[in-house]
Amino acid sequence: MKRKIALILSMALLLTMGVFPANAASSTQNSEFYLHIGSPLALSNDAVVKLDSSNPDVAPIIYKGRTLVPLRAISEHFDATVDYDSNSREATIKSSGKTAVFPIDKASYTIDGTSYDLDCESIIVNSRTMVPLRAIGENVLGKKVEFKDSVIAITDSSATLTDAKITDIKKRIATAVKAGSMDELKSLVLASNNANVDQKATGMGGAGGSGVATAPAAPTASSNAAVDGKGEVPALEDSSDYSKTNTQVSGIDEGDVVKTDGKNIYVAGSSKFVISSADNGNMAKLSETKLDKNSYISDMYVDGSKVIIIGNRWEDSGNDVTIQNKMAAVEPYPYHRSRNFTFIKVYDVTDLTAPALFKEYEVEGTYTSSRKNGNNVYLISNYYIYNYQDGPIVPYFSESASGGVETSMAVDDIMIFPGQPAQQYLTVSALDISDAGSKTEAEAVLGSGYTTYMNDHALYVSSYDWAPDAGELTKVVKFAVDGKAISYAGSNEVPGYLLNQFSMDEYNGNLRIATTQWDKGNNIYVFGDSMNVVGTLSGIAKGENIYAVRFMNSVGYLVTYETTDPLFVVDLSNPSAPAVKGELKIPGFSNYLHPVGENKLLGIGNDSYPIYKKDANGNDVEIGTRTGGLKLSLFDVSDMENPKELSSLVLGDSGSYTEAMYNHKALMYKESDGLIGFDANINGLSSSKDNEDNNSFNGALLISIAGDKLTEKGRIKAADQNYNYPDGFDYNELIYGRRLTYIGDILYYVQDGTICSYNLSNLSQISSLKLVNY
Repeated sequence: MKRKIALILSMALLLTMGVFPANAASSTQNSEFYLHIGSPLALSNDAVVKLDSSNPDVAPIIYKGRTLVPLRAISEHFDATVDYDSNSREATIKSSGKTAVFPIDKASYTIDGTSYDLDCESIIVNSRTMVPLRAIGENVLGKKVEFKDSVIAITDSSATLTDAKITDIKKRIATAVKAGSMDELKSLVLASNNANVDQKATGMGGAGGSGVATAPAAPTASSNAAVDGKGEVPALEDSSDYSKTNTQVSGIDEGDVVKTDGKNIYVAGSSKFVISSADNGNMAKLSETKLDKNSYISDMYVDGSKVIIIGNRWEDSGNDVTIQNKMAAVEPYPYHRSRNFTFIKVYDVTDLTAPALFKEYEVEGTYTSSRKNGNNVYLISNYYIYNYQDGPIVPYFSESASGGVETSMAVDDIMIFPGQPAQQYLTVSALDISDAGSKTEAEAVLGSGYTTYMNDHALYVSSYDWAPDAGELTKVVKFAVDGKAISYAGSNEVPGYLLNQFSMDEYNGNLRIATTQWDKGNNIYVFGDSMNVVGTLSGIAKGENIYAVRFMNSVGYLVTYETTDPLFVVDLSNPSAPAVKGELKIPGFSNYLHPVGENKLLGIGNDSYPIYKKDANGNDVEIGTRTGGLKLSLFDVSDMENPKELSSLVLGDSGSYTEAMYNHKALMYKESDGLIGFDANINGLSSSKDNEDNNSFNGALLISIAGDKLTEKGRIKAADQNYNYPDGFDYNELIYGRRLTYIGDILYYVQDGTICSYNLSNLSQISSLKLVNY
């Protein structure tokens, strides 16, 4: 299967495009069809469509000075029938009573048996038959054909390509196009350091340009068969009583450092992962798997008999002859440098005592994020081009399914934004964890991206930009996702910056995003199918920043903060007219909002209180606020116009903290018991409370949500860690990360290199297990 790599830009994407009909051929009685050289998108009767829904690599090209277009996509769009004979290597079109035959690699074709010569041969590119534009458009289909400034028009009438029409087409389907050559790609990379290039402060400019794509020098023969069709959305995990990682979207898993499958506990360390049995709290270490030198783990997934490890690996040529030879084999490197890779390693743990490497994939760049849906893991990484003058300007990849051979990304697999220089790539890779022989698919664009949101059919990656004329900008690029098939599906930009992944959410085909502009307040933008803005709500709480955001179906919740904690309730039931319906002001602020039952939200953040000083008359004057203790708030949001704080808990004083405020995966929620838990540091306690020392507590907090009341169920003090490392200790052996997880009525508290188990009913300890020997 052909690898797709499209490379993404984080800047200046002022276009509208997005989710498409099944394919261009699904339309009937089409009178207008517009294409652009290098673009996998088309404009059909003013609707953006995929040129080939089964193969996002397909795009019009320039070959031997002639414009070639995909035969099947064009023919079926105008209701012709197409057949391809792989034995004779001939494509047949039947349209309006005529039969046309295009033999591959021959500069001729026939209509009803009469032969016509061509200036160049028909060829196979990206598993599709490519034929000269005018031969198929005018002579076979009987349409009018125009070509101007890389735009192709196939219509019932001529003279449709006015300057205004060309500008509109470019904005809608040609913001991203396939790179035409290595020279074109390199010119964009080099231009990012050219001060004379018309670009924004971050080195990227507006949409436009020709982006002429050319055919491969030596096209290879292949069948015209389509790739796999749309797969079903995988069923959710069963309802067994054990905790799953707290995720944003139901059914879309997110990686973490601790996982359980209801029988065992999996813990990822710095450069190894450990599996222990749960056994009703009587844990036992089953195996410890170490990674290769200079490999470090960021995230982990567990699925049946598979453990998926994701992280970064680096290698430095230095005096290592093996690495120097490896570098020289793939590309001449003019100077000593290190290389960074993002990797996925899939282990078969059918034998829990001896995990076996099942398959692996790595791509140059730094790990950014990932998601998992069914058997597919999606990897987002960024690659910066350090030596853009003389070194390689495309990232390299390798995978076990291809024998582990290191290969550079092919030019015709790379998408660019014409006229927009950049010195790095964002890659989105999709790997099937169930099939050792299946190759990884990837989509990429020249540029960068970081904050990620994904559901079962789309993946959005956003990045931050700044421009002198616009200030802060959020760039959002959309990918359509169908199993391993990933395809660029549109992009846009809006003012402001995002807080985190919860600032993005899709509902009923509309993407909602919340941004902050430091001097203009906070905004919500609603994007339609085509990534065009269909609704805007701006200027919320000017002078304040968004501290927490959560979208739930047709309602959005924002927490902003300056001196108090306003909780805004936003009605999004009409995407074109979002509106604030309710507001609640209370002391403090929430950093994270979590749904807990119908019409209730839990906020986790900090309390705050005013600071006073005496004025010249001896009166107390408020001069600011101070952050107080850890605060939990239970909100009733059943009435959008009248949100209420039902209950609150304030623990400790200034300096109190929990990772759950900023990392949702650190929160455990046992919905059946109305119980949440997380690791925390509480400062400023009474010295008599729970025998804490030095007026502080470090450990796990268990909070009960019963009806309209928050109460503290209990605390578990963190286990003492022995930090007296022996001489020669390998610090890569260390395990970092604290999580609470449960299996049935047993609570497991992972504290870096130690797991302790407790009875949930009374929090009495059952056992403990040390995962690191020091």
